[in-house]
Amino acid sequence: MADAASENSQWKGSEVTDLINIWGDRSIQAKLEGPYRNKAVFEEIATEMNERGYRRSRLQCQRKIKSLRAKYKEVKDWNKQSGRQRITCPFYEELDCILGDKPSVQPLELLDISKCSKTFMPVQAVLHKFCKMFKFKCEGYIFAKFD
Repeated sequence: MADAASENSQWKGSEVTDLINIWGDRSIQAKLEGPYRNKAVFEEIATEMNERGYRRSRLQCQRKIKSLRAKYKEVKDWNKQSGRQRITCPFYEELDCILGDKPSVQPLELLDISKCSKTFMPVQAVLHKFCKMFKFKCEGYIFAKFD
Protein backbone atom coordinates (compact mmCIF):
# COMPACT_ATOMS: atom_id res chain seq x y z
CA MET A 1 0.00 0.00 0.00
CA ALA A 2 1.31 3.44 -0.89
CA ASP A 3 0.42 5.31 2.34
CA ALA A 4 3.30 7.73 2.03
CA ALA A 5 2.43 8.71 -1.52
CA SER A 6 2.44 12.48 -1.62
CA GLU A 7 1.75 14.96 -4.38
CA ASN A 8 5.36 14.80 -5.56
CA SER A 9 6.20 11.12 -4.99
CA GLN A 10 7.48 8.83 -7.71
CA TRP A 11 5.20 6.22 -9.20
CA LYS A 12 6.19 2.61 -8.47
CA GLY A 13 6.07 0.05 -11.29
CA SER A 14 3.15 -1.86 -9.77
CA GLU A 15 1.27 1.40 -9.32
CA VAL A 16 1.76 2.35 -12.98
CA THR A 17 0.68 -1.14 -14.03
CA ASP A 18 -2.54 -0.78 -12.03
CA LEU A 19 -3.12 2.71 -13.47
CA ILE A 20 -2.68 1.38 -17.02
CA ASN A 21 -5.03 -1.53 -16.31
CA ILE A 22 -7.72 0.82 -14.98
CA TRP A 23 -7.25 3.38 -17.76
CA GLY A 24 -7.17 0.66 -20.42
CA ASP A 25 -10.50 -0.83 -19.36
CA ARG A 26 -12.95 -0.71 -22.28
CA SER A 27 -15.57 1.19 -20.31
CA ILE A 28 -13.05 3.86 -19.31
CA GLN A 29 -11.77 4.14 -22.89
CA ALA A 30 -15.34 4.44 -24.19
CA LYS A 31 -16.02 7.27 -21.74
CA LEU A 32 -12.81 9.08 -22.72
CA GLU A 33 -13.73 8.80 -26.41
CA GLY A 34 -17.37 9.67 -25.82
CA PRO A 35 -19.27 12.68 -24.58
CA TYR A 36 -18.17 12.29 -20.95
CA ARG A 37 -16.14 15.02 -19.29
CA ASN A 38 -12.55 13.81 -18.88
CA LYS A 39 -12.43 15.25 -15.36
CA ALA A 40 -15.17 12.87 -14.21
CA VAL A 41 -13.46 9.91 -15.88
CA PHE A 42 -10.12 10.67 -14.22
CA GLU A 43 -11.90 11.06 -10.88
CA GLU A 44 -13.25 7.55 -11.45
CA ILE A 45 -9.72 6.32 -12.22
CA ALA A 46 -8.36 7.99 -9.05
CA THR A 47 -11.15 6.43 -6.98
CA GLU A 48 -10.27 2.99 -8.34
CA MET A 49 -6.59 3.63 -7.59
CA ASN A 50 -7.54 4.57 -4.01
CA GLU A 51 -9.57 1.36 -3.71
CA ARG A 52 -6.45 -0.56 -4.71
CA GLY A 53 -4.48 1.13 -1.93
CA TYR A 54 -2.77 3.98 -3.76
CA ARG A 55 -3.22 7.61 -2.76
CA ARG A 56 -3.34 9.44 -6.07
CA SER A 57 -5.45 12.41 -7.08
CA ARG A 58 -7.36 12.82 -10.31
CA LEU A 59 -4.76 15.30 -11.48
CA GLN A 60 -1.85 12.96 -10.69
CA CYS A 61 -3.51 10.14 -12.64
CA GLN A 62 -4.27 12.44 -15.55
CA ARG A 63 -0.71 13.78 -15.67
CA LYS A 64 0.83 10.31 -15.44
CA ILE A 65 -1.34 9.01 -18.29
CA LYS A 66 -0.47 12.09 -20.37
CA SER A 67 3.22 11.40 -19.73
CA LEU A 68 2.87 7.70 -20.63
CA ARG A 69 1.00 8.57 -23.85
CA ALA A 70 3.66 11.10 -24.85
CA LYS A 71 6.53 8.66 -24.26
CA TYR A 72 4.69 5.90 -26.14
CA LYS A 73 4.01 8.20 -29.11
CA GLU A 74 7.65 9.35 -29.14
CA VAL A 75 8.84 5.72 -29.30
CA LYS A 76 6.21 4.78 -31.90
CA ASP A 77 7.18 7.74 -34.12
CA TRP A 78 10.89 6.94 -33.76
CA ASN A 79 10.34 3.30 -34.73
CA LYS A 80 8.27 4.24 -37.81
CA GLN A 81 11.29 5.81 -39.48
CA SER A 82 13.36 3.38 -41.48
CA GLY A 83 17.05 2.95 -40.82
CA ARG A 84 16.73 3.65 -37.12
CA GLN A 85 17.54 1.27 -34.30
CA ARG A 86 14.24 0.23 -32.69
CA ILE A 87 13.70 1.55 -29.20
CA THR A 88 11.12 0.90 -26.50
CA CYS A 89 9.92 2.43 -23.25
CA PRO A 90 8.59 1.10 -19.97
CA PHE A 91 5.09 -0.38 -20.33
CA TYR A 92 5.32 -0.21 -24.15
CA GLU A 93 3.43 -3.48 -24.72
CA GLU A 94 0.61 -2.51 -22.35
CA LEU A 95 0.32 0.95 -23.91
CA ASP A 96 0.38 -0.50 -27.42
CA CYS A 97 -2.66 -2.61 -26.57
CA ILE A 98 -4.54 0.55 -25.61
CA LEU A 99 -3.13 3.15 -28.01
CA GLY A 100 -1.89 1.15 -31.00
CA ASP A 101 -4.92 1.82 -33.19
CA LYS A 102 -5.86 5.29 -31.94
CA PRO A 103 -5.95 8.13 -34.51
CA SER A 104 -3.42 10.07 -32.43
CA VAL A 105 -0.93 7.29 -33.14
CA GLN A 106 -2.08 5.78 -36.45
CA PRO A 107 -3.67 7.97 -39.15
CA LEU A 108 -7.21 7.06 -40.13
CA GLU A 109 -6.71 7.66 -43.85
CA LEU A 110 -3.93 7.97 -46.36
CA LEU A 111 -4.28 9.81 -49.64
CA ASP A 112 -2.11 8.63 -52.52
CA ILE A 113 -1.41 11.74 -54.56
CA SER A 114 1.10 9.98 -56.79
CA LYS A 115 -1.85 8.49 -58.72
CA CYS A 116 -3.32 11.89 -59.53
CA SER A 117 -3.65 12.60 -63.23
CA LYS A 118 -1.79 15.44 -64.95
CA THR A 119 -4.91 17.63 -64.70
CA PHE A 120 -4.56 17.55 -60.91
CA MET A 121 -0.90 18.59 -60.84
CA PRO A 122 -1.72 22.06 -59.40
CA VAL A 123 -3.57 20.33 -56.56
CA GLN A 124 -0.61 18.04 -56.03
CA ALA A 125 1.75 21.03 -55.81
CA VAL A 126 -0.50 22.72 -53.24
CA LEU A 127 -0.66 19.53 -51.20
CA HIS A 128 3.13 19.22 -51.20
CA LYS A 129 3.44 22.85 -50.08
CA PHE A 130 0.90 22.16 -47.32
CA CYS A 131 2.93 19.13 -46.21
CA LYS A 132 6.09 21.20 -45.92
CA MET A 133 4.36 24.04 -44.06
CA PHE A 134 2.96 21.73 -41.39
CA LYS A 135 5.87 19.29 -41.39
CA PHE A 136 3.89 16.32 -42.68
CA LYS A 137 5.85 13.52 -44.30
CA CYS A 138 5.12 13.93 -47.97
CA GLU A 139 6.69 11.44 -50.35
CA GLY A 140 3.86 10.65 -52.71
CA TYR A 141 1.49 10.31 -49.78
CA ILE A 142 -0.04 12.69 -47.32
CA PHE A 143 -0.21 11.32 -43.83
CA ALA A 144 -2.87 12.71 -41.56
CA LYS A 145 -1.49 14.25 -38.40
CA PHE A 146 -3.58 13.92 -35.22
CA ASP A 147 -2.09 15.61 -32.16
